[in-house]
Amino acid sequence: MIRTFKFAGVLTVMFLTAACVGRRFYSTPDDNIYILADYQDAVEYWTADDAIHHHLIGVAHLTAVYRSWEVRQAYLNTVRNSEPETERFRRLEERELNRFYAGHEFTLGLYCHDDEWSRLTGPDPVWHLSLETDCSRPVFPELIEMDSLSEAEAWLYYGELHHWGKVFRVVFPLTDADGNPVIDKSTRRITLSCGSILGSMQLIWRLRTCPEGETGEAF
Repeated sequence: MIRTFKFAGVLTVMFLTAACVGRRFYSTPDDNIYILADYQDAVEYWTADDAIHHHLIGVAHLTAVYRSWEVRQAYLNTVRNSEPETERFRRLEERELNRFYAGHEFTLGLYCHDDEWSRLTGPDPVWHLSLETDCSRPVFPELIEMDSLSEAEAWLYYGELHHWGKVFRVVFPLTDADGNPVIDKSTRRITLSCGSILGSMQLIWRLRTCPEGETGEAF
């Protein structure tokens, strides 16, 4: 499903930089907010991390990027600049839109002192993940999979996470057990928890109100 917009009136344009932390907000393609951001800046802006140490030794370190619409839009802008209106770009645009509407997706880079501790998948994972916000109950992943991108695309798509030993794609449901949206425009705090017998890590994103955009006419 590809959604394209043309606008009558002034389009809301946001300059997204890592410095303006107070402007981070949840938005969707339907909000007609165009983000002028370097992709790596957008990734940094939506990245959180935490670590477990024992006697000054790093036991585990988790870094995650929430693949918000701002991050996806910045990625597509980067591809468009080098491959305008190509068939590959159209496939990537469709993939990013479909994934955005399918669930809340995070890209995780996990480092553990012992590589055997880095298991997030399989019948006996070491770590267990949950996602919770200030307006929803905890939810658990619908999908956890290892990096499956080509080397060329992974270098761009994952940014600094590409240098980690293990990179995962994790998708959480859109609604909790009560049917409430896990993340929407009223959300002010997103918490991703990762726990095991080794300890627990908690990654937090704080959000502000989404600015009002002009109404767009879809075609």
